[in-house]
Amino acid sequence: MSSESSSLQAKRLSEMKGASTVKETSSVTVSQSAMVSEFDLALAPYDYDLPEEQIAVHPLVNRSDSKLLVLAQNLSKGTDTLEDSRIADIVSFFEAGDVLVLNNTKVLHARVLARRQTGGKVEVFFLHEQPDAEGFYTALIKPSRRLKEQEVLSVESDDSLHITLHKRLTGGEWLCTTSILAADLMEQVGDVPIPPYLRRGSDDTDNERYQTVFAKEKGAVAAPTAGLHFTPEILKTLAQKGVQVKTITLHVGIGTFRNLREEDLEKNKLHAEWYAVSLDTAEAIYNAKRLRKRVVACGTTVTRCLETAFKDVDVTDNLLKLQDKFPLSGYTDIFIREGYTFVVVDGLLTNFHLPKSSLLMLVSAFAGRERVLAAYQYAIQNQYRFFSYGDAMLILPTIH
Repeated sequence: MSSESSSLQAKRLSEMKGASTVKETSSVTVSQSAMVSEFDLALAPYDYDLPEEQIAVHPLVNRSDSKLLVLAQNLSKGTDTLEDSRIADIVSFFEAGDVLVLNNTKVLHARVLARRQTGGKVEVFFLHEQPDAEGFYTALIKPSRRLKEQEVLSVESDDSLHITLHKRLTGGEWLCTTSILAADLMEQVGDVPIPPYLRRGSDDTDNERYQTVFAKEKGAVAAPTAGLHFTPEILKTLAQKGVQVKTITLHVGIGTFRNLREEDLEKNKLHAEWYAVSLDTAEAIYNAKRLRKRVVACGTTVTRCLETAFKDVDVTDNLLKLQDKFPLSGYTDIFIREGYTFVVVDGLLTNFHLPKSSLLMLVSAFAGRERVLAAYQYAIQNQYRFFSYGDAMLILPTIH
């Protein structure tokens, strides 16, 4: 732990909570007086101000150089402590027998620049292959208004490669095919689709750093960013300590870049993303629960996956009776908000998320909105870097 005493840390966190509550009350009062929508009022408690210079536009030189803010919760006493640390020292916060679950999805080079026969340039963002139509992909294309069905686009960097538009869908999306396998086309001429809030184009550094070192299963259009911090050396040290490092797959979709919509709150559902959990990972979780060890999710994608996969599976049951159900796979549209009861995840490693986002709402559901926003205010005051390429936060219970 840091040299600061636990009591001072608890006092500091309590003060932060007070400040956060004042801001939230004020923002809601202003919103009510301005007669804003119920949707805006629902998101207002998850808002905060972030200086633009604290948005991490580029990754650090070394993955493990990121700061780590540790929020430890004493579940029996109801008290919290904050500790400043580094990703390089994350192993010290794990115990032998704990399970760390990573998302091994691999980000596609899904952004391809193309041009029309008229010479007009367009951006093609491949989203996913159609599950019921082999060779057909859904792609988001901008600008899209003047495009026509059956139109053929040429790839800008290699005009021997083509993309044929078959059917206009909604929201700028198209059903299309490619002149070679779409996966090969993306690998040859595509760019990694970094988040739009970085306000820059992707470069060669992003091809390596916007990908985890354990990425394996191709299919994501955005990285599981909490996993970006790990190095092979850290993973090896965790294993040597007796931590069970396991993986799931959840292909992060385009919805992670989009703002929340009213219908998301009304339906209590998010964009659907495909996931899979192996029997090996499930057995590790079962053993951890049986031995009262912690299951730590690396990121919100792992959290959504595990909470969906085990919704109807008793993780304390004998998994020998459930072997025929594995791998557990399908699509999840789970929207985890305050009031949700977690069935699998005990600890969470996560980056600092955008205001009024579903990701911040998930973290708030896990650790409590007031303590999370208080920790965010502390991170802002202490120059932590935010969002995809930013620093991380580790939320752990100290007593089960």
